[in-house]
Amino acid sequence: MTQLTLGMCCIGRVESLGPDSVSLKIGQLVFFDITVRARDNPNTVMLQGFYAPREEGADTLQKYWRNGAFAEKILVPLENVHPIPEYLFEKYGAAKLSEMSSILVPYGGFLSAGFEPGQSVMIQPATGNFGAAGVPAALAMGASRVYVVGRNSDVLNAFVKRFGPRVKPVVVKGTDEDKNIYAGLEPVDVILNIYPWGAPVESTVHGMAALRRGGTLVLMGGIPDAVPLPYLEMMMKSITVKGQYMYPPSAIRKLVGLIEAGLLDLNAFEEKSFKIDDVLDAVKYASNKDTRLWLASTVLEP
Repeated sequence: MTQLTLGMCCIGRVESLGPDSVSLKIGQLVFFDITVRARDNPNTVMLQGFYAPREEGADTLQKYWRNGAFAEKILVPLENVHPIPEYLFEKYGAAKLSEMSSILVPYGGFLSAGFEPGQSVMIQPATGNFGAAGVPAALAMGASRVYVVGRNSDVLNAFVKRFGPRVKPVVVKGTDEDKNIYAGLEPVDVILNIYPWGAPVESTVHGMAALRRGGTLVLMGGIPDAVPLPYLEMMMKSITVKGQYMYPPSAIRKLVGLIEAGLLDLNAFEEKSFKIDDVLDAVKYASNKDTRLWLASTVLEP
């Protein structure tokens, strides 16, 4: 059995550099992005310390960039290391800066849709880790209205309490009746569909009733089934449907810019920190923690 150190994106400091580095400095604060792309074929992608597709190129990448961030030190590709201003560390600390890991996924979805300030968005659902992180991301990008979809009204109302009246709860049932609920909403420019594995595929189709003419549906979830798209409706309304896996490398610099500008306040998130030696306690806590509002993370620290 091959050993694997798990771990997601992380905040750290540079200890040593390869010969092709020209601007990073020893001791510099950085964000490590787990989305590793082959230099000679960017279509080959793996998530270091988390997931690699069963294909030859990804297997090759995994030989070198295998182990994740549940460790005191990690060896990573140079292009996956992104500088973070030191004053942001003084303001937020490493734990809160690590929330970028969750925010980047929905943020990448909004970027892929060409989402612009003043437009409206719907997040299906907003009650998971990435969907919840998409709420402050959309608001920071200048969304005029953010519909948060879910079946738990208490969770959805908590978003309104935390972020204000631009957030609009949409309580659904997971049945065919949902299409009528979506159709009754004020039309939106972008839908971020991020339903996980096991969610009914019909949820994707029903939500399209909320899209305005020329709107975009972004698929970022884990539904394995074929989506029965409404051909005539898409044609008549000039709807765009696109998939987006993770986010482009440029998204990280842009997201840091939103944080620097004060448009994205990381204090909206909550963290529970554990030492690396207590990783099993951290996993147990994460699996049992209160999820009434999904803007909470479990963090490992050296």
